[in-house]
Amino acid sequence: MSRTLGSRLIGKRIVEALRAYTLGHGYPPSISEMALLVGISPSAIQYHLVRLKTLGLVSSKPGANRTWTVVDSAKDGEELEEGGRR
Repeated sequence: MSRTLGSRLIGKRIVEALRAYTLGHGYPPSISEMALLVGISPSAIQYHLVRLKTLGLVSSKPGANRTWTVVDSAKDGEELEEGGRR
């Protein structure tokens, strides 16, 4: 599996986990909780969240905890499946 494809799959898993957790709990997960949900390290989650933010798929408030949210236009990471570009 290529690094780009693997990165897209992880990004899609993060978007799906973030959406599902937020819907189920009423608030976003912490970085540590996302790491457990997706099965990668907290630092890898942070890396991918920054990448997803530059793609416009997620947003956050700098300096605040539990503020990562899926942007409404992100539909289960389908932008990631189409090559990672919007």
